[in-house]
Amino acid sequence: MKELRVSGFGVAGDGVTDDAPAVARALRKIAELSEPCTLIFEKGASYLFRDGQGHAAAIDLQKMEDLTLKGEETTLILDVQAGLHTYVNINECRNIRMEGFRFKNAVPLYEICQVKKVDREKLTMEIHSGRDLGIEEYQAPHAACFGLPYTDYNRMHLFFSRVERISGENYTYRVYLENKDGVDWKLDYMERMGLDFLMPTPGWAQEDYGAFIVTHTENLELENLDMWAYGHFGFHMRYNYGQFLMRNVNITPEPGTNGAMTGWRDGVHLKENRCRFLIENCRFEKMHDDIFNLSCTMMKVDRIFSDREVNLYCPEFQGTYWMALKEGDELNFYDEVHGKKLGKNRIRRVVKQNGPVNRIELANPLPMAGTGASVGVNSLCQPDSVIRGCYLNGTYRFRTPLLMEDCRLDTMFAWVDTLPFVEGPIPENITFRHCDFRRIGAPDPSVSFVSPEYMIAVETSAADGTKPEFACENIVFEGCGLDHSQVKISHPGSVAFRD
Repeated sequence: MKELRVSGFGVAGDGVTDDAPAVARALRKIAELSEPCTLIFEKGASYLFRDGQGHAAAIDLQKMEDLTLKGEETTLILDVQAGLHTYVNINECRNIRMEGFRFKNAVPLYEICQVKKVDREKLTMEIHSGRDLGIEEYQAPHAACFGLPYTDYNRMHLFFSRVERISGENYTYRVYLENKDGVDWKLDYMERMGLDFLMPTPGWAQEDYGAFIVTHTENLELENLDMWAYGHFGFHMRYNYGQFLMRNVNITPEPGTNGAMTGWRDGVHLKENRCRFLIENCRFEKMHDDIFNLSCTMMKVDRIFSDREVNLYCPEFQGTYWMALKEGDELNFYDEVHGKKLGKNRIRRVVKQNGPVNRIELANPLPMAGTGASVGVNSLCQPDSVIRGCYLNGTYRFRTPLLMEDCRLDTMFAWVDTLPFVEGPIPENITFRHCDFRRIGAPDPSVSFVSPEYMIAVETSAADGTKPEFACENIVFEGCGLDHSQVKISHPGSVAFRD
């Protein structure tokens, strides 16, 4: 394998000089060579990325093969104010390995703000920042933008639509809150406890992108990586194939900073992957959405051409399903409105898949009479993945066939469930083996953002509020010493506890 060093392309590695153009030159050279290569970054060096040269990612790999990016305690610093939002983007690649890097940002992820005044009628909050947030008025990028009461033992999203400056001299701002997700009792809790407010940094935190994105790629190895700060998703991986390894990949605040958080959204967000993930010896903590979200995007039957031929519509992407369907893919049909289980089927033939057209022929007759059924593609939720020897602190959700083994789980709350119309499929074949579950949460359970009686929910739900027929299947806790009363189970036969 040919070795090249970034030092040969003019990098400074001092954390101050913009090294983005030099690293881009090195990657262009490797693309020209068309042979297996290792690109070596200097041990202990810090590389600042400011000029993305038209790219949103500091390191952008497109259609590359047999490439290793090798560092050793090497830090990559992202300047988001210059327009970069992603540390690494890997797309349509094969056999990529990355090891020995730390990822941090030149701009703070959040500001801890004092709450000066709350107007319940107008649903506004006046906050004082310790620094200039650099805005006159900020419109939230999407409906899921939120700030947080500053507490170590809860994650209570306070959704907001915009922020405006009140005074530039003392850095005072007005936050316009959204009337949803229990905003009243959360404000009560903040006022009662005298909590500060974690405000996302405008223009970076929670903008709709990922910090480390992998798409349409076959075979990936990530080892000895530390993610110290990210805005939207930490590791966002979709539409991939082969084998994916994440070993000693950690999402934690930078050591010595006593950071309040690592990231605002999911740490590891995996959807529509044919690949099997092996995640070993990792540490995940201080993120204020789920540590893991392992699932697939739901579709709906919107047209029926015959008793075996249908079109599937993907609501999240206005019809388009970005992963190629294949002959033999297993589908799970269910009526989420009334909680009816309709059955499983397989794709016999993909008639056409282009844009909103996802027309397929089924192996067996349709399991329902008309349109509207929800469909999860069991083959595309990274089946038979393994999480082993990891430490988790926070919340997590699994809808993927999975073995979680020898892990320490400091659990605020965990979901093994269905999220109607959004994420699927119905969870099945999930085993927790020799895992140490420990409950973390508010000292007063009544102020928890989830059911205070439970730590884990294994359940399904129907939109009409009735108990659904469909249930999670083969969810096993083996040798975990878990208090059964801490697990909320909607269908008792779906869960087994074994010594």
